[in-house]
Amino acid sequence: MDTYFERLFTFHATGSESGDGEGMKWPVNTLRPEDMAGAGFYFTGNETQTPDSVTCFSCKMQAWQWKRKDDPFDEHSSGSPNCDYVTTEQFEDRHKLFLMNRESKKASKQNSPVALEAPATPPETPTKPKTIRKPKRKMAMSPIVTIYDSAPADNQAQNAVHHDTGKQPIEIAITAGDTKFTIQVTDVSPRGTKRLRVD
Repeated sequence: MDTYFERLFTFHATGSESGDGEGMKWPVNTLRPEDMAGAGFYFTGNETQTPDSVTCFSCKMQAWQWKRKDDPFDEHSSGSPNCDYVTTEQFEDRHKLFLMNRESKKASKQNSPVALEAPATPPETPTKPKTIRKPKRKMAMSPIVTIYDSAPADNQAQNAVHHDTGKQPIEIAITAGDTKFTIQVTDVSPRGTKRLRVD
């Protein structure tokens, strides 16, 4: 990372990261990667929690949260005044280029008929707030299971109805889990009385 071009290369996406070999990893569009590399920084945003993190190749000073009007050369010299790179001629030359570039941009904005402060890109589209939905309760009915199914012939059904059982009630018990249903038929005539008991 000692050379300017090695540092500059860290700000650009390689072929495996962007898919086409071109593109930028550097998320700050107001500060050029050329100026950041000239100030002695290389890009470390992929390795840290902050996407715009940079580190000095000489003194290992780290800086992040870059704003529009930041001067990476001033930030580096004030943050690490004892850095070996800050005292070199190369640092001073690149700082002068940075200041000349910034002044020419200001002059071109003032001379243009429409001076825009906002960036040329449109604002981000606002996203809809996400509504929290409660999961719906799913209910299922138990399947009906037929244990025994027989249909007597018509004459057998009538014989069974008129058959005298000695007036003893007939009980039919159904058990489902812990619940037991008992149906009691006391008269077997066509209009007999029935009682239900749940245990």
